[in-house]
Amino acid sequence: PEFLALEYELINQNIDEYKPSNREAFMLAEQQTLSPQLYYLAINKCHGFSTIWEPLANTIQSLKKSCLILPPGIPDVISLSPEERLLLKSKILNSLKLDKECLLLAYSGSIRHFDNEFETFLKAFSLANKSYRRLKLLIFGRDWNSDLSFNLIQKYELKDEAFLLGLLPEKQAFELQQAADILCCPGLNSSFNEKRLPSRLGLFFKFGKPILTHKIGFGESLENYKHALLTETNDYKEWSKKILDLASSEKLRAELSKNSLLVYKKIFNLKRNSSALIKYYKDEIGTPLYQKKTIVLNEDIEPSQNPDKYHLCAIRTAKKLQKMGVSKIAFYGAGYHTKKILESKIMDDFEITAIIDNYQNNKFLNNIPIYHPDSKNLPEWQILLISSDTHEHDMNLEAKKHKLNNISSMYSDILTPIKEVWETI
Repeated sequence: PEFLALEYELINQNIDEYKPSNREAFMLAEQQTLSPQLYYLAINKCHGFSTIWEPLANTIQSLKKSCLILPPGIPDVISLSPEERLLLKSKILNSLKLDKECLLLAYSGSIRHFDNEFETFLKAFSLANKSYRRLKLLIFGRDWNSDLSFNLIQKYELKDEAFLLGLLPEKQAFELQQAADILCCPGLNSSFNEKRLPSRLGLFFKFGKPILTHKIGFGESLENYKHALLTETNDYKEWSKKILDLASSEKLRAELSKNSLLVYKKIFNLKRNSSALIKYYKDEIGTPLYQKKTIVLNEDIEPSQNPDKYHLCAIRTAKKLQKMGVSKIAFYGAGYHTKKILESKIMDDFEITAIIDNYQNNKFLNNIPIYHPDSKNLPEWQILLISSDTHEHDMNLEAKKHKLNNISSMYSDILTPIKEVWETI
């Protein structure tokens, strides 16, 4: 409760445009996935940062850390041919009993109501629709207050012009975005939008569609009426004019569609952005640990000149366990990670009493018995090691759900039971 109260107080003090209700503040705080302690460690211990765009980089640089500006790389998704897009649009219009000459606008993504952004857009669309009656709006995505969205549709008399479709499966959402004539990612001029790059924008550009978005933040790198149509104020009348400019000019829509693909290739290229990130890691972190020095656990284990990541993990974990005086352990997870750890032989000096796994495809792994976490005859251990380098967080939550004791990570800097980790922090 104290944390939520502080969170709400800070929101009201520091962000003028961001005035949530108590309920919304609670939801936002509840969704936090990064604890204040971990945030502090990240700021003080990391080598550097990657940020999605320039305004955020300017803030990060004040921390006197290196910073790589790296927009997201957009992976391959199902792309419909021009013929398939037209056919799908026709099916949508028929299903909604709309005229075949209608223009479809798509508004997708999270719909939040902590500011007036969504309502401002509906107000702008309503005004534009009075001048251009063939405009229709599809709204889909995660809606944090669907009742309020529905009421806003009624308020602006859009029940026959705007359609709330809810949260759609990803494939269906991508196809609808490609079938629409105009993709909308509106935004107010706020400190929030200044530092963000909406993730859906990368896909919008990849689909090669005319886009309506805001100039502040990422939009400052785009040329208005060439790469996208950019709103420059918080005035719904200006937003409405931009919608009408798009609706009334097929030539403008075609030009924006062509240039959208150029923006995607220049900014959101997955291969190039991934290469830039790899280079940044190499430049910042330098030579891998195992090339800097020979790692030796104790006199009984031969030095490894070029160990793989599983060997390194086993060595590091064994060292920590020895320092703690632990002799009896178990593993959570009977997958490939555990198999490689056991094959390294590093853990052979410990008594491994069990491997715990939800899916018991086998009864043993390397002669070690595998138990379901709800088994009534679980053996004892001093430490239960979460054995995964990809799903560690989810497995940790899973183990706690089964009320298993002395759970610990193999990749945490402090290899002690969770309770002691918390007390140490």
